[in-house]
Amino acid sequence: MPRTVSRKRLLCAAALTAAVTAGCGAAPATPADAPSSTAVAGAAAVWREFVSCARENGQAGMPDAVVDEQGRAAFPVAEGFNEKEAYQAVREPCGAILDRLPARANPLAAQSVSPEQMEVLQRYVQCMRDNGMPDMPDPGPNGEIVDPPRYADPPLRDTRNAARNVCDRILLEDFQ
Repeated sequence: MPRTVSRKRLLCAAALTAAVTAGCGAAPATPADAPSSTAVAGAAAVWREFVSCARENGQAGMPDAVVDEQGRAAFPVAEGFNEKEAYQAVREPCGAILDRLPARANPLAAQSVSPEQMEVLQRYVQCMRDNGMPDMPDPGPNGEIVDPPRYADPPLRDTRNAARNVCDRILLEDFQ
């Protein structure tokens, strides 16, 4: 099980953001379309509340969330913290807190992908493999891509980030 939350959530959120944008026929995001600082601050407050609830409900080792401009959270690597297990453990007592986030930022929201979207995700994974991440796992049935924990540590982290710089365009341009 991976020790980081960020890879799965960021890929799913990036894919879903692209899907929402493409599905609505909107042009790619421009600075005018970017979320306001108020929206980002609101998302950060929701994540703080969620982390506090999780800690109160048995996940004392859950690190503080780092929230991006889309309201998505990433968690720093923390000894003994497993994102998937933490979400499962606190889904009932704390999950409703995340319902106040946009769906693209809520890791507990039900997500599904079409066969065409799955094909795009598979092309993304192949691109990552071709660019230095040969053991990148296949996407899961709901489109999730979970990095092995070692991808969070240098030098693989740097290789992974370089591969993302090349391959993220697949998600942003082709995920509909």
